[in-house]
Amino acid sequence: MRHLAVVGLLLCALSGCSINVMMDGSELATLMIAATEAQPVDFLHEGAALGQWWETRAVEVSTNRKGQRTVKESTSRYQVVGQEGDRLLVENVRDSMVFASLVDPSLDRLNPSLARANFRRVERAWVGVSGERPIEQRVAKWPGLETGDGSTMLAPGVTETPFSGLVIAGKSWSGTMRRTTMNAGKYTRCEWLANDGWFHRKVMSTEESPQGSTKEVLVGWGTDAQPALNWRLPRR
Repeated sequence: MRHLAVVGLLLCALSGCSINVMMDGSELATLMIAATEAQPVDFLHEGAALGQWWETRAVEVSTNRKGQRTVKESTSRYQVVGQEGDRLLVENVRDSMVFASLVDPSLDRLNPSLARANFRRVERAWVGVSGERPIEQRVAKWPGLETGDGSTMLAPGVTETPFSGLVIAGKSWSGTMRRTTMNAGKYTRCEWLANDGWFHRKVMSTEESPQGSTKEVLVGWGTDAQPALNWRLPRR
């Protein structure tokens, strides 16, 4: 397979082989990620359909030991860009990097007879750079945090409270605010998960730690998603 040959080039380079290949930072990062296993967690919402997309923008503020302040902005976009029978092809575009997965939404993650089903929903995974061909990854197998009866456990330090009337991106949202506290209260993360949100359902999140803070906000959604990766691949 093509991605094995590419990963082989990366491993050869790391072991000191001489290769007449020039790569930019994004390409090298893609190869390094492709050599690892993809975590089989999907954020596909109920009723997901071809063309749907959901985009958030994050601003991260950090301060180093010298007191120098750094501000970094980034975007994350989830979108359904393909369909194969009942299975949906989902891309997560993070700036120029793209992570993709083939998800089977027919597996109900809350069905008691299918405990941990959401970790089986991801059948295949890829990584790539926007506009380029995807490189396939192995999908890792792990049980996750679901109980044997199919319900999801809250981890220690996590609480949930309802919210309503939160206006973001021109719409009023209601749902659940999930708060995570760790490291004796030095780290706090809050996520506002909308009842009718798409994908991870997150309309806003904040993080606070001694190193800095991050705020992520929904900036748009729609039904006209176009693939970020070049999926014109030969059949296996």
